[in-house]
Amino acid sequence: MFNLPNDKAKQRFQAAFLRIELPYEKALSHVLGHQLDQLACQVARVYEQDGLNATLLIVAQYEESIRIRLFQALSDTYNRFTDEVLTTLDPTVSRNARFTLAAQRYIRSHGASKIKAISESTRQQIRHVVAQAITDGLSVPETQRRILEKTGGQIARKRARTIAQTEVHAAASAGSQTAIESLNRPYQKEWIAALQPGRTRPWHLTAHGQMVDGNAPFLVDGEHLRYPGDPMGSAKNIINCRCVNAYLL
Repeated sequence: MFNLPNDKAKQRFQAAFLRIELPYEKALSHVLGHQLDQLACQVARVYEQDGLNATLLIVAQYEESIRIRLFQALSDTYNRFTDEVLTTLDPTVSRNARFTLAAQRYIRSHGASKIKAISESTRQQIRHVVAQAITDGLSVPETQRRILEKTGGQIARKRARTIAQTEVHAAASAGSQTAIESLNRPYQKEWIAALQPGRTRPWHLTAHGQMVDGNAPFLVDGEHLRYPGDPMGSAKNIINCRCVNAYLL
């Protein structure tokens, strides 16, 4: 994470960062996949009985359970990576109320908007599936089956993996950034891309090695990002991103 001398060291650090992050991703992906699949099943049942408007109300009923699980995962990840930086740089500094407040601010501001986005995209999915079913002349039972096919099962689990990977990675980067800033030392940070041919975004490869001072943002494909996965970035820059920060002190 700090003062990495060459590309091999940087790639080893990137791999180590992801190894720490992966259990949090898997746990969130599992629970979210289950929640989204349950939601699809419930929506299909309600549609058969009460129609489209009633199904959209079901989405709101799942918001709270999804919110609890997402917020816990973000908090755990954020705090773990804050601790990683503090332990490495200054073992005499421990996470205190200031760090707790920083984590809470991050979760409240970003987590709340993410829950709204998940709910709204779910409603859009349902509306689209039902509208297409009507266009195709499907019966109510056939529409019910299509809702399950298009929003449940593997579709739900794939969506959960994308959400988990994106959000956990962002929280890990944010926690690291909070810790380094708290030490009040001059530093630079370097963008390290995940060098995976055919998978890494070309503009993230272009950003590889970009170095900026302190709290200055990186410039990545025309966007200013504080760190890889920055929630302020657009979907093209943050979804499933595997890039990381390295710090030079």
